Amino acid sequence: MIPLDNQTIRRAKLKQCKALSEDQRKRSSQSIVRACQSFIREQEVIGLFMPLSYEPDITSLYDDNHKYHRFALPKVTSKTAMDFVEWNETTVFQTGSFDITEPINANFIDPKKLTLLFIPLVAFNHRCERLGHGNGYYDRYLKQTDALKIGVAFSLQQDEELQSFAHDIALDIIITEQVCFYKEKQGRAYECFEGNQC
Repeated sequence: MIPLDNQTIRRAKLKQCKALSEDQRKRSSQSIVRACQSFIREQEVIGLFMPLSYEPDITSLYDDNHKYHRFALPKVTSKTAMDFVEWNETTVFQTGSFDITEPINANFIDPKKLTLLFIPLVAFNHRCERLGHGNGYYDRYLKQTDALKIGVAFSLQQDEELQSFAHDIALDIIITEQVCFYKEKQGRAYECFEGNQC
């Protein structure tokens, strides 16, 4: 069998994600949020993301935890770069690059001060290798931070034919509505069903 190239995988996974019903996305997102909660407790500065319509929505982590932790969101600053900026109760938003909601007039966060990053993706494999949208924003940003890197995805986004390249940065953990994958444990999957922690 000829292995699929990453662009073919990207198109297929985007199509599958967009085919999910609103109810399926909501229920799966809630399961992902419950699994994410256990990773937040000891963290100081946490990076989230505003989801596109077909991505898991974990923004309720801010609602549940912003009184106890600092939060940040990505903001595209050029055609090749993004930064994370502070998200708090006074943050004002606008639609930014790629139709993603972004904060405006918010304080930039030093990448070295981020302690945990939740990261969207298009596809992944059990080794915690990530395929994004192909613009390279996260690949470039992740080289600047020592934060714990957690990808969030629906289980249908897993694809073991995903090809990794030298410039790609593997994530530490990937959380789906069903299991967590740990890079340091050779991609072993741990169940994350309701009531369990990864």
